[in-house]
Amino acid sequence: GIFQDRAAENQETYGITSKGVHHMEEKIFKYIQDTVAQVTGKKNLVMETDFVKDLRLNSYDIMNIVCEFEEHFDTEIPNRDVWQMRQVKDVVAYMIRKGLTDVE
Repeated sequence: GIFQDRAAENQETYGITSKGVHHMEEKIFKYIQDTVAQVTGKKNLVMETDFVKDLRLNSYDIMNIVCEFEEHFDTEIPNRDVWQMRQVKDVVAYMIRKGLTDVE
């Protein structure tokens, strides 16, 4: 499945095991969940949650979430990247790809 494929890919790229990737994905997911709840009050996210269709977030909400991420990770997330992330799982994959994994 998608997790095995991604795990194998991540192991090659980052030298982390599938167990490590899964654990990291869960921690990042929880961070996203907490941040979205804090910024918008929206809860009950799953990996397939679509920010616009499911949560009905507007661009103002999304930019506030992005600002929160940028501050937390001390990074800049380009707008073109932001608008390509439609679902929670897209954000998780992006964060792992960009090394934004310090969610403690």
